[in-house]
Amino acid sequence: MFRHSELVIGTSDGIPIKYMAEKVISCPCTHKMMAESKNPWKLLGSKEIYKDKRVRIRADNVIRPNKEKGVYVVVESSPGVIIAAVNENKEVALVRQWRYPQGKEYWELPAGHCDKEEDFLHAAKRELEEEAGILAKKWTDIGPVEQKVDRANDNVRLFLAQGLAIGRFIPDPAEAKERRFVPIREAVEMANDGRLSAASALAGIYRAACRLGVLKLQK
Repeated sequence: MFRHSELVIGTSDGIPIKYMAEKVISCPCTHKMMAESKNPWKLLGSKEIYKDKRVRIRADNVIRPNKEKGVYVVVESSPGVIIAAVNENKEVALVRQWRYPQGKEYWELPAGHCDKEEDFLHAAKRELEEEAGILAKKWTDIGPVEQKVDRANDNVRLFLAQGLAIGRFIPDPAEAKERRFVPIREAVEMANDGRLSAASALAGIYRAACRLGVLKLQK
């Protein structure tokens, strides 16, 4: 069950900029509703198209909910993590990376895949150190992020990392080229005006800002 609340994220010419946010409300019928939900799609067969250690792509022959037959391509991805690393000044760590599919650079939160049989927390700690040169004393799991629900079955957890020890950053041409710390309020503004557009960064910055009290849902 959801309740809509106005979220004031900034001002423009003295006028508050507001977004409608959905606040999850505990409801005794929620689990029952989920349990009664049935898959309206029917799987007739499946063919593997590609597979490596991180990704498997399959083509499913299906009957769609409208009773039409078709082919649905699904990407199965290994579990992953996204880390919002925030220092004592409430600045969040961003890394700059080139993304081949889009053909351009993005400022993002540190992120990566879990190794085989590696748990989410261990992977988050490893990725933050490898990608951004940062260690953290305090870790908080702040929920799942499902980035491509129409095409992939990715299983990604978002973490808030605090109590940071900032180490040396070593640029990697194949991954993070640059690291910078941005006040989390500024990061929210960057997400709002489009300077940050990667879905992982938007979700991580929003949740971290809410968890830290930088953004507050109005009751």
